Amino acid sequence: MKKFENVYQDAALMKKALLGEANESEQQELEKRLAECPDLQKVYEQLQNGETLRVAFEEYKNYSSKKAYESFLQKIGQTEPEVIKKPRAFRIWWSVAAAVVLVIGFSFYMSNYGSIEEESRPLIQPGVQQAQLTLPDGSIIDVHKKEVNVIVDGVQVKYKEG
Repeated sequence: MKKFENVYQDAALMKKALLGEANESEQQELEKRLAECPDLQKVYEQLQNGETLRVAFEEYKNYSSKKAYESFLQKIGQTEPEVIKKPRAFRIWWSVAAAVVLVIGFSFYMSNYGSIEEESRPLIQPGVQQAQLTLPDGSIIDVHKKEVNVIVDGVQVKYKEG
C-alpha cells in the first residue's frame, strides 16, 4: 500500500473512532489500516493522547492571522496598500459649499433674467381696444365697452364721449 494513499478516508475513520461514532466494520477497517502503516499508527496514538491536542491548541491560540499575512507579504516582496481616507467632515463641507453656490447662482439668475419676460410683455396690445384708462379724478374708462374718442397730446390724454 502506498504511503498516504487514502489520507482523507483514514482521517474520517480516525475521527469516527475517536468520537465513538464508528460502527464495527469501520473499526475493523481502521485497525487493518493502522496495522499496515506504522506512520498512521503513530498519528492515531498522538491523537488519542490528550497532551498532544492540548499543545496543538495552545499553538493555535498564539497564532495571529494578521502577522502571518504580513510575513507572507514580506516574503513575496510586497506590502499591504495603505488606504488613505479623506475626512468625512471635509466632504460634507464641500457639499454644503456647493449647495450654497448653486442657491445663490439660481437666485441671481432668477432676479436678473426671470423678470425680463414680464417687463417686455406690453400690457395693452397695439391696435386692440381692451384697455382701461384711469383718469386723474379716479374715474375708469373701459375703452372696449364704450366708444370713446381718445386724443393723445404729448403726455396728456383727452377723451370726448361721443
